Amino acid sequence: MEVRLGKTAAELEVDKLNEEVKILRRQNSWIGGVVNLVPMITTFVAVAGLAFSFYQAQRAQNKEREDRTRNETQERINRIQNQIRTDKDQLVEFISNDRISLVRAGFLIDDLKSLVAQLPDGNSETKDVTKLLHDVAWELRFDERRHFDFDVTALQRWGDYRQFWKNYPDSHQLFLANKYLPRIEKLHNDDAPCLEKLDYEAGTTILTYKNAGKTCNEELIGALMYGFGEHLRALKEGNQSNLLSREIEKLGELTNRPLAQKLSASL
Repeated sequence: MEVRLGKTAAELEVDKLNEEVKILRRQNSWIGGVVNLVPMITTFVAVAGLAFSFYQAQRAQNKEREDRTRNETQERINRIQNQIRTDKDQLVEFISNDRISLVRAGFLIDDLKSLVAQLPDGNSETKDVTKLLHDVAWELRFDERRHFDFDVTALQRWGDYRQFWKNYPDSHQLFLANKYLPRIEKLHNDDAPCLEKLDYEAGTTILTYKNAGKTCNEELIGALMYGFGEHLRALKEGNQSNLLSREIEKLGELTNRPLAQKLSASL
């Protein structure tokens, strides 16, 4: 009996061919899979391109919108700041221009309050306006009713001006000593009986001149006393009791003590 010890050359060649066919089939299968994915990949790339284009367009629109908003905001701020400068210039004119009425000054202060409130950060501008009102008050001679009325208007309409006097009692005392008290003293020297007999109507802080005679400068005295009283209220609000007592005492010496005591009781 004949025994075969191995494959013939022809069989080996057939096996080799079969193995190559298997390899080619695997390769073709992978290539086919890739070919099948091509439409999906193409679609994905197209969608991604559209999405990126949309993103770029949205980004450009947002930047344009932000730039436009920023420009509009800056233009609005510029208009506000220009108006603030105009209002401040007119307040400075109050010192030398009698045609600028107290009503106008009050309007300007109110307008500045409204304008500053519209600024993103109005703290710096608030300080500037406060300093301006302080400087204008110091420049006024306080020999006319409108000067005292301006000071009172600033005290009542610009909170930081009032707060300034509360925060700096030494400056406050110096202001009263240079603006109010000398005017009271001059009025007393000019017509002592007028101030010495000055009084308030019963239960009010309305001045009466019934016992003072007909020579009193009622308009100036009324504005002066009202303004002085407003400063005394600021002293009380700032808990400056010692300075408040001294100012009331000086007022009593220059006018009459009952009047000063009644004013003190009304604070």
